[in-house]
Amino acid sequence: MTRPGTTEPPCETARRSEDQMHAPDKILVVTCRDDPHADHVIEELNYRKLGDHVVRLNTEDFIGNCDVVFNDGVSSIRILDSGRMVDTTSIRSVWYRRPGELKAQSVDDQFIASYIEQQSTAFLRGFYFQTHTYTLWINSLTAMHAARHKMVQLQLARKIGLRVPRTLVTNNPSQAVRFISAIERLCVKSIGDHHARASEFIYPYLTVRTSREEIMERASDIFACPTMIQEYIDKQFDVRVIVFGGAIYAFAIYSQENRESIVDFRAVSPAELMHKPIILPDDLVGLIQDLMSRQGLVFGALDFVYGMDGAYYFLENNVNGQWLWLEEITGVGLTDSLIKVLLHQAT
Repeated sequence: MTRPGTTEPPCETARRSEDQMHAPDKILVVTCRDDPHADHVIEELNYRKLGDHVVRLNTEDFIGNCDVVFNDGVSSIRILDSGRMVDTTSIRSVWYRRPGELKAQSVDDQFIASYIEQQSTAFLRGFYFQTHTYTLWINSLTAMHAARHKMVQLQLARKIGLRVPRTLVTNNPSQAVRFISAIERLCVKSIGDHHARASEFIYPYLTVRTSREEIMERASDIFACPTMIQEYIDKQFDVRVIVFGGAIYAFAIYSQENRESIVDFRAVSPAELMHKPIILPDDLVGLIQDLMSRQGLVFGALDFVYGMDGAYYFLENNVNGQWLWLEEITGVGLTDSLIKVLLHQAT
């Protein structure tokens, strides 16, 4: 460091300029072709004249559209159709948004196609994990894969003091019958994925209200696979909480005003429901921060219900969850908050 009024040595100036020149400056967006969230954020980055720093990797195009190299400890990917290039030393942030499945679509031989897909997946995973020690990931793969499981989420939420509906996951009919004997209002949910794909369509697995009688009648069916049975909380409204780094945004979704969305607000288009930004109690904000910290996540889309008893009940944390519709309906600047995180700016 030089004293005030002195001139910095030329070698120091040159070294600093060289360091800045080679400083990691790329934002890698890992997603798929059909992703309105990525489209929107990249458009905003372009508007802010940051587009030259953005590399979009649509992973379903990885095979056949990428030139890849691992040499001397550095991995690089050149995307043929966009001409963009990124290597493991140039990445500042990774937004692991919505990757598609790698497919060797032009290969007819199934064995060869499988081998190509396996090798391509292995390279891409290696590329990802090479950057984990020094790059900001939204979210870290290791943290995200552990955090996304509902049973793990519910266990942790209960441990730190969040209110959680009573929940059973079982394929044992007698366990199910024993559980429902103590609970009057019930629902059934998917344990894992939120939707199924058939052809070009996506069908969500919606939460379904059920009754003791129905479960009793179909108890033997439970043996087919693990089933999540949960206490159904009568609610005033649903709540989605969006977390970007240190910034927390909460939105009331008035699902009870539409007959089709009373049980699950995803049953209707968001445009059909009133949304309103809300302020959460300080103690709940602290618990959400604790949950995110313990899960090791930078981003989360958490679902709560606000019960008729005036309490917030935690349902789940969607680690790759949706949020753009909330910005479009309410005007709250969620995109700006995400970009600040990607640029390593305070939120």
